[in-house]
Amino acid sequence: MKVTERTYSDQQMSERDYIGASLEIEINDKTAFSISEGDPEDMTLNRDLHSCYGIISLMKEAYEAGKNGEEFIVEKAYIED
Repeated sequence: MKVTERTYSDQQMSERDYIGASLEIEINDKTAFSISEGDPEDMTLNRDLHSCYGIISLMKEAYEAGKNGEEFIVEKAYIED
């Protein structure tokens, strides 16, 4: 299982005045989780934070991969503007 954390670099965040942070997690090159800053009134579990509901599924997927002897590879990548 290959897990890739994709986010803005420190330099990119500085250039963006630290506004609009984003985090994306890919599993085997497919987006599995995505979250980004938004307006405070939209930061609810039913709106901008809805990806959080998938965390338990991701944990189960990682657990099953480990049980099956899959290698666990973690990479960090930066979002391209």
